[in-house]
Amino acid sequence: MPSLVLRDFGVSAEMINLVFEGSDLLGTLDELAEGGFRTASPAWCAANYFHPAERDDWAGRLAALVEAGPDTPARSLLDGPEHAAARRRARLRVEVPPKMLRVGYRAKRRVRRYLRALT
Repeated sequence: MPSLVLRDFGVSAEMINLVFEGSDLLGTLDELAEGGFRTASPAWCAANYFHPAERDDWAGRLAALVEAGPDTPARSLLDGPEHAAARRRARLRVEVPPKMLRVGYRAKRRVRRYLRALT
């Protein structure tokens, strides 16, 4: 696709155009006014993961994956009795506002400190 990246204002990381160095796309405002658009060099395209249109097969591959469906049903990482406490905590995080959880955790720490001080 014919393009032109302006270099009149500088080419640097701050300008977010440093990646275009060596692309043959850098030009000036005068070239823009003249319509001096150009195509990127093949070496730069290959180095920046551009590929020819005939290799653009991702849409068909994605459709095939969706049609095939999952090989195994989805399952939670917290399945099983050994993760019961983690499931409860996760459910609490969803059902209770975070500010309220913080208040509860602080109260729990205070009670533990108080009980330790008694013994």
